[in-house]
Amino acid sequence: MELCMKRFGYFEQIKHGQVLGLSVLAMALHLGASNAMAMGDGGNGCVPSIELGSGTIADTSAPLFGLDIDGDYAFVVDLRRTMTAIDITDLSAPVMVGSMSLLGFAPFTRNVRVVDGVAYLTRQVTEGADFAGLLLIDVSSPESMSLMSVSRVDSAFNVEVDGNMAYVMNRTNQLHMIDVGDSFTPLLIGALTAPGVITDVDVVDGIAYMICEGVGLVVADVSDPTSAKILGSFEMPNSTLDIEVQGSIAYIADSDAGLMMIDIQVPTAPVFVDFRTIPNGAKQLSVSGDSVHVLENASDNNPGLWSFDISSGIPLGVYRGTSRWLNNVKAIGDTAFLVFQDEGSGAVEGLKTIDVTNLCNTSCPMDAPCPADLNHDGVLNSFDISAFLGFYNAQDLRADFTCDGYFNFFDLSLWLSEFSNGCQ
Repeated sequence: MELCMKRFGYFEQIKHGQVLGLSVLAMALHLGASNAMAMGDGGNGCVPSIELGSGTIADTSAPLFGLDIDGDYAFVVDLRRTMTAIDITDLSAPVMVGSMSLLGFAPFTRNVRVVDGVAYLTRQVTEGADFAGLLLIDVSSPESMSLMSVSRVDSAFNVEVDGNMAYVMNRTNQLHMIDVGDSFTPLLIGALTAPGVITDVDVVDGIAYMICEGVGLVVADVSDPTSAKILGSFEMPNSTLDIEVQGSIAYIADSDAGLMMIDIQVPTAPVFVDFRTIPNGAKQLSVSGDSVHVLENASDNNPGLWSFDISSGIPLGVYRGTSRWLNNVKAIGDTAFLVFQDEGSGAVEGLKTIDVTNLCNTSCPMDAPCPADLNHDGVLNSFDISAFLGFYNAQDLRADFTCDGYFNFFDLSLWLSEFSNGCQ
């Protein structure tokens, strides 16, 4: 079978009559879209921007923020008074099935973690408050959630759970390690003082990966909570808001730069790998399968959810809905769950479900048998030229010939070279 064979007669005409024009046009495109990022604003790419469903929550009078998934339920907490359980069995119609008032506790719940029917959340202390710190709540029956225990941790505002240990962060630079093997009687085992306020932590195999205000990434050995110690750090000048570790890479939401990727294979010496710029920076992220999904740090400007290939960092697409605020994201399989908040008359808050299936498997155009034959008809002609220019202007990954996630003159030059050389 003949596939993409060089057609010399026609090709010579293209080569001598159009390549110069193509080069000029390529330069014009380069000047107009220099170093553009793949899947710029509004681009869909290889992740479809499909909103599967949306479920609203009764008025909370406070912004929704914390989010976690456990089985068939999503658990959402607002910054002041309520935790809500949402049935996500039908992704097209999430429905609220239960709620628990937190009015008896100090305000400002920042996050929630749910593991095997137990929710772990923190309440920041305020002067005169009777309860504050780490709360454990039985959510095995979401319709009737109940408090199991409270552990006092002053100024607690975030929590991570790994095995039988809860790691509680507070505003005095400390990471408190609490044994939660018995949910009714948690026991403080140890504490580690970090070089800055810890905004988030991920714990993997006894190693804590913390992001600290004014410092950056700090790595600590917490395998023995009674004698935890800092191993290494990586300085990051901007505010870092969220971290998740997958394999040997720490993915960090940088409030200014966007998505940062740090190699933590050697805990004592973390190494910068790469970053991906996101408009307005990043505030939350979630890793699922071969993708990482990042929330844009736009407080009141219709923020987007950006998807990237986890190994290469190549952008896959961006979702933009109609909500003014998107406050948190959790990706499970091919579905991303977003906490949203609108404003104005009849404004609602709730949970959106988004299809984030990776449709392209991040294949590189140069891997094709004949890279320049973009319409796959076995002939190099003006239709391929039109296809490339269309892909380039749309910032479609099929025009990212260098496979670096950016569109620039190098992609144009490489495609022109392949076109000029014909198919082998």
